[in-house]
Amino acid sequence: MKPLLLSVLSTIAVVLGVTGLGLVIWGFIRMQRNARTRNWPSTQGTIRSSRVTSREAPALQRESSYDDDAPKPPPQVLYRPQVEYTYTVDRHTYTGTELGMDVVEVGNKQSAQAHAARYAPGRPVTVFYDPEDPSRALLEPGVQGTSWALPIAGAACLVVTGAFFFFVRWFSGR
Repeated sequence: MKPLLLSVLSTIAVVLGVTGLGLVIWGFIRMQRNARTRNWPSTQGTIRSSRVTSREAPALQRESSYDDDAPKPPPQVLYRPQVEYTYTVDRHTYTGTELGMDVVEVGNKQSAQAHAARYAPGRPVTVFYDPEDPSRALLEPGVQGTSWALPIAGAACLVVTGAFFFFVRWFSGR
C-alpha cells in the first residue's frame, strides 16, 4: 500500500481515537455529576402541570445528483415530557421544570406521554434540589439510561481506531 494512503489512514485513526477518548472521558464525567444528584437533599413538592411538547427536527437529507425530483423526506417529530412543579426550601418557594439531567427528546409520542403521565397535576412528588443552589432541582436523580450514549459512542470510536491501526499495520508489513 502506498505510504501516503497509510499516512492518511493513520491520521484519521489518531483523530478518531482522540475523539473517542474525549467522548468516553466527557461521558463518564457527566455520569459522575448525574450520580451525585442522588445525594441531593429532597423535599416534598406538587406537580403544577404535565404535558408533552413536540418540535420538528429537519430530516437528514441525502444528496442525490441523479434524481432532483425525488420527494424530500418529511421532518422528524421529536417529543419531550414537560413537567412544572413547585417546592419549598427554607421557607422559599421555587418552581422547577427539570425531570432529570439526561432526559431527552424521543421520536415516540406514546413514550413521552407515558413519561409525562407519571406526573399528574396536583400530585405530590419528591423533589431533589442542589444544596448549593436550591433553585436547581429535579425529580429523577441519578444516572439515566441515556447517560450512557457518550461513553458508548466514544468506545465505538476507539474500536474503529483499533481496526484502523490493525489495518494500517497489516498492510504496511506487506
